[in-house]
Amino acid sequence: MIAPCLRSFRILTRHCSIDGNVTRFTMSGKPYFLVIDFEATCWEGESQADQRADQEMIEIGCVVVDKDSTDILNKFSSFVRPVRYPLLSDYCSALTGITQTDVDTAPTFPYALGMMVDQLGNPLDYLFCSWGEFDRYLLRSACRYHRVPYPFDDGHLDLKPLFSEQVSGRNVPMQRALDMLGIPYKGQLHRALDDAQHIALILKEMLA
Repeated sequence: MIAPCLRSFRILTRHCSIDGNVTRFTMSGKPYFLVIDFEATCWEGESQADQRADQEMIEIGCVVVDKDSTDILNKFSSFVRPVRYPLLSDYCSALTGITQTDVDTAPTFPYALGMMVDQLGNPLDYLFCSWGEFDRYLLRSACRYHRVPYPFDDGHLDLKPLFSEQVSGRNVPMQRALDMLGIPYKGQLHRALDDAQHIALILKEMLA
């Protein structure tokens, strides 16, 4: 039942980059997808909307996927030290497994971002991909706060609504998308690199 939807997705992505609203398509010559997941500070009892403005990045995970072969070519991961609210909540540590020591000894956002760019090369060679729009929001917010240039252009592939439109018929969490595709989760949920690797597997399956 899923196969016809996946075929239509494959046809589109071979020729286009897909805007996050899943309704506008523009030609793209970028050779790579960069699947990114961020973990952020969070607090128990507050909705994501209520705490969103105060959230800071605490971990970066990203995976490079070749647009033509769909091979995974490179990976990057780093903890990030928050500066506005440097103490992690017990809820945040329990959810992510990230400890206070992990972030206390980590680089701040500008240095962590610089490390990512140093390892991966020119960000303009990549189409930024994520599961949901929060990751792009968080990256833009961090760049504004720390007064560093946003590394990508305006292109962004939000796989969550695209998967909904092409496969599931409704928005589903990443774990549910993996189940629908028969992909087991191996690793720890809410860890940036583990989540990014599994989002990349969803992308690979949709492009295969």
